[in-house]
Amino acid sequence: MNGKPKAAWDVYLSMESTADSFNILEIIGNDCYQMGHFFYALKAFEALEKVDNDKDYDEALRGSVIGVFQMVVAAKEPGDHLIEALAILKSVPNNPQDEYVFKIIKKWAKDNRFDLDEMGL
Repeated sequence: MNGKPKAAWDVYLSMESTADSFNILEIIGNDCYQMGHFFYALKAFEALEKVDNDKDYDEALRGSVIGVFQMVVAAKEPGDHLIEALAILKSVPNNPQDEYVFKIIKKWAKDNRFDLDEMGL
């Protein structure tokens, strides 16, 4: 990946669905997560969760959303990444932990005048 998560994601998007593309998704998700590129880890785990509804992907997806939130709070990611992350979190099968994460982020957004309501979140 060479520290270029968007380039790795673009390579995946240009691939056809095969066993290799599944393996690439796992590499992107795990490497991006370990390197703190949570937005692209989230995208990879979302795709993996749709293909293989494994509990590990659900937990990785939730952790990636929290990582995106952390990066937005630290002003290291744009706010639209948080909006996309929350939309992804709402689109996966409901989990009480997901609801808790969503509630915490929504409270932070309200306290910091980060408007999620206009995005339908």
